Amino acid sequence: MKHGSSYHYPHHQDPDAFERALRDFLDADSVPAARLRHLPGDAAREEGRESA
Repeated sequence: MKHGSSYHYPHHQDPDAFERALRDFLDADSVPAARLRHLPGDAAREEGRESA
């Protein structure tokens, strides 16, 4: 981990650990369900490939 004026990017330093931690957080019963919002330029939605 870098300190001071340097930046810290855990998803670059250890992507597997970052993914596990993120999945564990999102799958936790204590975290309310969420849904990603549509952003302009989302190709999958604009081409009708989104699953309902």
